[in-house]
Amino acid sequence: MSNKLPVGILGATGIVGRDLSKCSSITRGFEVAWMAASDRSEGRPYAEAARWRLKTAIPANVAKMTVAPATPKARRRLIFAALERFDCP
Repeated sequence: MSNKLPVGILGATGIVGRDLSKCSSITRGFEVAWMAASDRSEGRPYAEAARWRLKTAIPANVAKMTVAPATPKARRRLIFAALERFDCP
């Protein structure tokens, strides 16, 4: 069992979602457990739905995740969402 806090990413297939996916995967305290996006991406594997244009590869655990609908029933305790692009340390 992991000691990491499971988190969700809202808007996972966009630029900000991509950055959050990358950062969450390299941050020791978090583990991406849920990814949600628009209905265009819903039901698809993240690796197919996202436009990953980074030099680093999509984290393996994230690449296989199925993009969920962004509905209140599917929410997690902690959700990352952002409106501007940022870089993680």
